[in-house]
Amino acid sequence: MVDKLSCSREDFEAMCCKLANDIYGAACNKEIEYRLKDEIAIIYKKGYIAFFMLAKFVSDTAKKDGRIIGYRGLIGSSLVAYILGITDIDPIKYGLYPELLYGVNNRNLPRFIFNLPNGYRETMIKAIENEYSESKVYRVAREHPVIKDNLFFVGDIMILSDTIMDLEVPAVYTDDGFCLHPRFRNMYSSTGYVAEVQLLEHDGITMLDRLENNVAKVEIDDSDKWKKALSLFSSTNELDNAENYQLISTFEHDLGTWGIPECSNSMEDMLRTIQVSSLSDLIRAYSLNNGVGVWDDNIELLLKSTPIRDHKVPSSREEVVTLLRDSGVDIEDALGILDCIHSGNGLDNESRTILLEHGISNYIIESMELTTRYFTDSQSVEYGNMMAKLMYYKLYYPLQFYAAYYSVNVREYNAGLLAFDSKRLAERITELTLQKHKDERLFKLLDNYKVCYEMRSRGIEFAEYDNDVALDNEFMVCGDKIMPSRYFIEMDDGLPFKFA
Repeated sequence: MVDKLSCSREDFEAMCCKLANDIYGAACNKEIEYRLKDEIAIIYKKGYIAFFMLAKFVSDTAKKDGRIIGYRGLIGSSLVAYILGITDIDPIKYGLYPELLYGVNNRNLPRFIFNLPNGYRETMIKAIENEYSESKVYRVAREHPVIKDNLFFVGDIMILSDTIMDLEVPAVYTDDGFCLHPRFRNMYSSTGYVAEVQLLEHDGITMLDRLENNVAKVEIDDSDKWKKALSLFSSTNELDNAENYQLISTFEHDLGTWGIPECSNSMEDMLRTIQVSSLSDLIRAYSLNNGVGVWDDNIELLLKSTPIRDHKVPSSREEVVTLLRDSGVDIEDALGILDCIHSGNGLDNESRTILLEHGISNYIIESMELTTRYFTDSQSVEYGNMMAKLMYYKLYYPLQFYAAYYSVNVREYNAGLLAFDSKRLAERITELTLQKHKDERLFKLLDNYKVCYEMRSRGIEFAEYDNDVALDNEFMVCGDKIMPSRYFIEMDDGLPFKFA
């Protein structure tokens, strides 16, 4: 029996080996066994058994509560994380290297970042407090330094564990889960070890959680229905009543991405370049966009490169490492080059020399110069799957999709905006499109107008508000219309919600 945080190496290893045999069965070969035991040895050496048990508790609790959670970071590279059910990505199947998580000579720091549905984070924190007792859980006030031994950091709480070996974690965190100042990121103990779990809320996960619990759970496959859904990342042809979009001929609407989280303007540019026809294309586009567009202004330069259209430019950390290893570059040099890229200063002379000596093409070297940060495949798979599933609901369950969207983005709307007819919405979208480059605050407003216009163009309207029928915090499907929530009406100071 594994006792919460106080789990011995023997018990931890026995549990992982049993779970591995349950998952892989006869396919659990020597390679898997060796990698599993190697990871466990690293985890034990760093004193991270309790850390992994804590992350397992977070994942198990969400599953028990029937909630959807997502994850970010390098954890998809960990076989132990997959075995324990912390992630859903099999690193053996997808060829994800443990070096990316643990580094050469175990130099890296594992971080688990969970994306939770809005409103569920506090529930999770309370569950952690109940599980590990008040004596081991610390709430961290904003801008108050906390320096303690044997510390885990979880969102805005910290957990003290006696099982961590020689671990000191000086840190200053805000209650939003981020270091107060970047320099504290490097303030580790003399051993250099620190473990971190963050609990963050995410609109996309919130929408998916609502849809999977209220409509139906969907799994991506190669069927024609899924191909049609994925085609909306390249066109609007599959949307219902597509001919009704004639009013918006004055502004760009060539993709069906309106209302899909993570589809920023730069992401849409990348989708137009990649021309998505499969889930792998979508994942690649997302990975490239977040490696370039978010962190730098080099996306337009990279998009002009012909090889990106031919899928020859590496788009993730795994692809960079695979490319270098296949070209004969030593793994330590490969990870060193990756670190150099992530420094934001471009490739240094030593890295460039290694690349040229191993026959790496100039256009690939140029793409590395333009990319100041690469995502991991596991993180891109997580977000790609989320976006694909939401697009499926948008195409086949439009009422439920838009109801979920408005429920999550309720603070961005008012009754006046939702009352606009299609012609008025099209006029406002055109006006805002011309102004958006002048004021960043207009981007979100523009997105809201677009989603509302698209919904109406598909023949969906809002129902007249009925307080006896409406839900407290969710827009709901009412026949062939959508009923606003009570919160929305109260937020709008009781403005009568009635449409002709």
